[in-house]
Amino acid sequence: MKPEGRQGIGRYLLWTVWCLVLMALTEAAYRYQWFDFYQTELVHLNPPKDLTPDNTRKTVLVMGDSFSASAPSYVDVLRKRHPQYRFVNSAVPGTCVIQAGYMAPGRIATFNPDILICQIYCGNDLWDIRHSYTSPSRLRNLYWQMSDHMRVLGWINYKLALWATGENDSLLIQAKQKESFSPDDYSPREKIILSSEPDLVASTLSLLNERNEDFNKLCHSFDEIVDVVSPRTQTLFLIIPHAMQVDSSYWQRWRQLGATGDVAIDTLPSSFTHQLAEHFSRNKNVHVLDATLALRTGEKQQAVYFANDPHLTPYGQQVVADFISEHGLTH
Repeated sequence: MKPEGRQGIGRYLLWTVWCLVLMALTEAAYRYQWFDFYQTELVHLNPPKDLTPDNTRKTVLVMGDSFSASAPSYVDVLRKRHPQYRFVNSAVPGTCVIQAGYMAPGRIATFNPDILICQIYCGNDLWDIRHSYTSPSRLRNLYWQMSDHMRVLGWINYKLALWATGENDSLLIQAKQKESFSPDDYSPREKIILSSEPDLVASTLSLLNERNEDFNKLCHSFDEIVDVVSPRTQTLFLIIPHAMQVDSSYWQRWRQLGATGDVAIDTLPSSFTHQLAEHFSRNKNVHVLDATLALRTGEKQQAVYFANDPHLTPYGQQVVADFISEHGLTH
């Protein structure tokens, strides 16, 4: 081989090594939160007075996904209703217990909560732990496989999406504003998930197939969070149900979107909720709060979920706030 060829291969190998080192350092920085990757979200969701030390009020730290980070959220309702508490909303859209576990040590050390609320969503929390690599798009499958192992890729994708759409995603806003259901208008992300795993919700609630393994990972990650909190801290696992669990009208809509599997509308608790409660049954400082029944009752008055989006309406958020006021802040 000519010297020029060997030099070219050497440069390529050196460049590859540098890229791998950079990727490894970036992943380590994200997993161990060498700096706060979600500081922007924290500042955005909280008034300055709630981010400063306050020994006059009890502190409630909330960790969750877009159900807790939306505006207005149940956290906003609780903040107005219970001024005797300092509510710190540390929720981040598109995250699950994996990312919460990365953030938790820093957030808990900073805010020293009296109550920790960990919000869980039955719709896709196990999906976010492990994607199904069965999408019609090979490129998407490749990204999912990589992001399941290199978690910082999810953060990069999230930030790029924010940069591309801004805080106000016009498609998302339009979907929430439309009052009548239409498969064409429904949230694109949900349809992508359904095309890859149509029985995701049924498998999650019943812990079928490999989703039982993912549930065990979820419990392990929550164990690590609970281990970090002070012995005086009450930890509340707030379960937000999928819309299909709440009313048959949502069930029928999701069938039109392509969902399969059996989702019991008249049965409580689900295997998911039951086993989570069993897992923490010996810890007197941990309580599992399932908002399904409260939302079923609320649905009889008006819609608690948007017609073309999987999230809670402002009324649905109000129902969850009422539920927490009655069952969560009394512990």
